[in-house]
Amino acid sequence: MVFVDFAKKAENQRPDFYVLTYKEWLQLLKNKQKNYHKKHPDRRVDIRSGCLYFHDEVNKSGKHYVGCGVSPTDLTNHLEKWEKIQVIVKGTFKQFSPTDG
Repeated sequence: MVFVDFAKKAENQRPDFYVLTYKEWLQLLKNKQKNYHKKHPDRRVDIRSGCLYFHDEVNKSGKHYVGCGVSPTDLTNHLEKWEKIQVIVKGTFKQFSPTDG
């Protein structure tokens, strides 16, 4: 997963890129879930399909709120971590190598 931050950048400036694995994304969601429980101990929130699902909060259409806000401060440890993609891609190709018997 790659987040791109264009905020406070001139048109000719390169944006900031934050690279997370799915496992890291789930950890970020768990942290957000934990913080939500601290703030609202009486409300329920789970992680479903890689998103936060708020049981006790509904939008104006009557549907449960799904999702969360993510800011660059949530992602600072993942700035420019492109090597994660290389490791995953190499592992995928190695797994399906035509030289394997």
